[in-house]
Amino acid sequence: MPKIKNNKEYVEKQFGQLAVAYGCYRNVEFEACTFTECDFSECDFDHCRFIDCHFERCNLSLAAFSHTRLNNVVFADCKLVGVDWTRPKWTLFDSGSQITFNTCVLNDSSFFELDMDGATFTDCRMHHVDLTGCSLSEAKLTGCDLSGAIFSQTNLEGCDLSHSENITIDVKNNRLEGSTFSRFEAVNMLTSLGINLVD
Repeated sequence: MPKIKNNKEYVEKQFGQLAVAYGCYRNVEFEACTFTECDFSECDFDHCRFIDCHFERCNLSLAAFSHTRLNNVVFADCKLVGVDWTRPKWTLFDSGSQITFNTCVLNDSSFFELDMDGATFTDCRMHHVDLTGCSLSEAKLTGCDLSGAIFSQTNLEGCDLSHSENITIDVKNNRLEGSTFSRFEAVNMLTSLGINLVD
């Protein structure tokens, strides 16, 4: 199994069960690599690149992606608690479509003012995630638990939030045209208008 070294390139490599919590990596490029059951918690990836990579059942909680590029990266069944997603070096366009989260734990993460148009979040736990000023136009947040998630000046136009739950959104403070919600969640959002509902 390859070990990760600074200033190296890895192409089509498979990394399994690496236990490298608190590691620091500089100027490393990964292309078409797979990471399975690795512990990258509190790792610092500085000026790295992940291209067409897949993470499965990995722990990346509190990992830092300073000045790191993520292009077409998939996280599946991963723990990503407390990650500041404003730190990667996103490309100017379509940053959201470059990243996919499936069945991940993203609690206490920040997407503050990011352009995440077209991003995919499926069956994720997203407690207390900061989506302030974030653009999620045409994104998919389906089957997610959004308890305590912060929506403020968030662009959700055309966003699919079907089967997601525990959503608290001020309809006057966010852009919702063309978005999709489960009926129960949509009714709950009416409370932000200060109206009373009766049967």
